[in-house]
Amino acid sequence: MRVLIVLLFLATLTSVRDVRAADAGDRRLILTYMGQCQGKENIPVYLPDFKIEQANRNQYFMSGDIVVRESFPRGFHLSIDVKKCTNPSVPDSCKTFLNNLATSDICTMLELPLPSYSSFVRSLNPPLKCPIRQTTYRMDNFQVEDSLTKYMPVSNSVSYWNVTIKGRQEKREIACIVFQMYSRPMTKQSRRN
Repeated sequence: MRVLIVLLFLATLTSVRDVRAADAGDRRLILTYMGQCQGKENIPVYLPDFKIEQANRNQYFMSGDIVVRESFPRGFHLSIDVKKCTNPSVPDSCKTFLNNLATSDICTMLELPLPSYSSFVRSLNPPLKCPIRQTTYRMDNFQVEDSLTKYMPVSNSVSYWNVTIKGRQEKREIACIVFQMYSRPMTKQSRRN
């Protein structure tokens, strides 16, 4: 679900004015953290820290569980907040880039075959679909792809991003997931690999 949310964030960037699509061949995307929001470990959707491994210079894979502690027959609403940071280890360096991006509900989103997140959804076992049932969804060795950078603003330097995805059912918080990543220009050497 975490990756789903990151991918949803990246897909939404394409609709933002003043964001120019980058050539995916020019940038690398490095996911550094995906997990539960701090202090939110007891809400119904729990995402223990995902394991992120670098297979080689240009390939990153992630694995982990999404624990859904109760069923959601009608799904829930999602909102996304995106912050761009100059230094990922200094919270004060992060400025709001996009906030309160909202979807009507996760069930509608899961029905849309958008390439930006459908490969993530297909990699979950059992498949994530509505009605969302109480179970543990597993992802093994999902490859984080550079092609997602085409949804991010173009930059000639390293860009750090903190993405928070929240799920709500009316006023009740259902999920809170954090992604941390950065994108960087591809070097000549990494283009060859």
